Amino acid sequence: MGFIGAQAEYLRLQDEQNAKAGKGDEVLVEEVRSLKEIVSDLRQKLEQVQGDVNSKEKELKSAKANLKALEKQTEGFQNEYTRMMDDNENLRIQLSLFDRKYANSDTKKYS
Repeated sequence: MGFIGAQAEYLRLQDEQNAKAGKGDEVLVEEVRSLKEIVSDLRQKLEQVQGDVNSKEKELKSAKANLKALEKQTEGFQNEYTRMMDDNENLRIQLSLFDRKYANSDTKKYS
């Protein structure tokens, strides 16, 4: 049974109970008005909450998209860092070889 069906059943039971209690028509009419106001207020609150949920879902979707973009960017930075570290190591090796080559040639000149 949906929300509206539950409301209708509640109102029917209230009417039935009030009729059994022997209350006058004016009292019943006033209670029905009061209950209708409550239902109306609840519907407004429900619509507001649904709007808030939709807004939060949009924010969440946006945050997930931003997170995905940042993850890709981080992966790119990590790959670039690894490449630069490899380049640095290769340059150090080349420098070391260069130093050894010319260090040996200097000693040959003076021998």
